[in-house]
Amino acid sequence: MADDSRIARPQSIPRNVNVEILRIIAALGIVAYHASAPVKEIPYAGFIVFLALSPLVDARFNWSKIRPVRNLAKVLLLPWIFWLIVYAIANVAFHRPPLPGGLSVASVLYGSSPHLWFLPFIFVALCGIGLLKPVCSATQVFWLAVAATAIILITSATWWPQAIHWPTPYSQWSHAAAAVFAGLALGLYRPSIRFAWGGIAIMAIALAVCASYRLLGLSLTYPIGLIAVAIAMFAPERFTAHEQAIRAISQCMFGVYLVHILAIAVVNKLMPVNSYPLAFAIFAACFTGVFAVRKILPQTKLVLG
Repeated sequence: MADDSRIARPQSIPRNVNVEILRIIAALGIVAYHASAPVKEIPYAGFIVFLALSPLVDARFNWSKIRPVRNLAKVLLLPWIFWLIVYAIANVAFHRPPLPGGLSVASVLYGSSPHLWFLPFIFVALCGIGLLKPVCSATQVFWLAVAATAIILITSATWWPQAIHWPTPYSQWSHAAAAVFAGLALGLYRPSIRFAWGGIAIMAIALAVCASYRLLGLSLTYPIGLIAVAIAMFAPERFTAHEQAIRAISQCMFGVYLVHILAIAVVNKLMPVNSYPLAFAIFAACFTGVFAVRKILPQTKLVLG
């Protein structure tokens, strides 16, 4: 996932340190998932975190402003196109088709690597939220997001066993939808909204129902991811003294997300990547590389976040 703070609000608006820390942990989880670390469902919750944070930050800190589509395209679609080409070239170098699914609209939206579909998806989601802002109140959208989250999760035992076999990226979109709505609801939560805690409770019950289904990819990852996001949002910020360092690391997480699949592929040529120690090492190497490149060549922020 994308650097949500860059997408959602200007730099002058204060950040939530807990969210920045969670973004770092979530990126590490995504690397561990793609590195085939044991019990993959747990680190995969990092992706639920990324999905929720994008609308959450926009709703919490920037609800009064509509982000121009052109700006969103610059932040999300420009890196998507760049890395779509990079991974297509890498696929050819590794003797694979440039686009795994062939040349079609769905294949392009999915991308040349299994993590790139996130960028056009979240672009459309944030554009959709922008369309709601001038016509709906924050209260109305809060309850709409609560209802959508609850319905999707409670009915997941009906639709997910089929959706998991849908063609890419439609399966990924269906899996991601509840996280986007939940993030939007959490971002719009205000004590001033009547019975707002009831909305949070409804989503918690829906998570519990989903957990009881024991669905692969949903029943464990969603509760872990969304509970982590809620804790980050509502818990006191205890690391403000280290905010500058935390922010510097967090700003590199979009880049880490974009490059880590390539790093895993390279390491896989030398040894099997299937453990947490290797995942941590790859994460550290990706962060170091992204941090250095962004520092030396600031222009690369256009494609690294």
